[in-house]
Amino acid sequence: MHGTSLPTRRDEWFIGIAKYDGVFQLGATRDEVAKAWDATIADLRRAPGGQVGPHEFISVTFGSMYSESDWIGLAQAISDFVVKGDDTVLIEQAAPAIAPEVENQTASCNAVTCVDAPWPKDLAVWERDAAEQHAKYPFAARYNQLLNGGCATWPVGSETRVTPLGKGLPPILMFAKSATRPRRTPVPSGCIRRCPPRAW
Repeated sequence: MHGTSLPTRRDEWFIGIAKYDGVFQLGATRDEVAKAWDATIADLRRAPGGQVGPHEFISVTFGSMYSESDWIGLAQAISDFVVKGDDTVLIEQAAPAIAPEVENQTASCNAVTCVDAPWPKDLAVWERDAAEQHAKYPFAARYNQLLNGGCATWPVGSETRVTPLGKGLPPILMFAKSATRPRRTPVPSGCIRRCPPRAW
């Protein structure tokens, strides 16, 4: 689940921001930077900037955790907002994308995600699971619930899960570049597996 890996990625980002406190002025420690991030959410909740409120801010942070190339720009946008009171760049980065190609991407993602595995249809189950995850991973749990919520009412059933067995393949050694620090799905111990003969 996103919730278990992205908070770790966010902490790495916070640590990087703290390292360059002379540039961003958001704090010299991870905790200080986290407070600045939380304060940004609180400010946007009190007074949204146009179409940008706390959800949009969490969304842009969530998306930026997939690539370090986005980290400096978002850190600077938060710095401008917190230190200078200037929300121009933050609103520009976090404004919801409503272009047709973005809507198509969302629909395509749902079409794959919602049939990839069984999803609960009872909204009470979603609420229970999200509450449990929120207690452990407050950054991502509720956003993750919203991101996948369409699957609760998706009209097409899930497909039968395929278990890769590696049968008929030559022995190979696989390395996952981000296995120890995954963006999306955590892999315990940064698994490096050899197949066949065992399932992996």
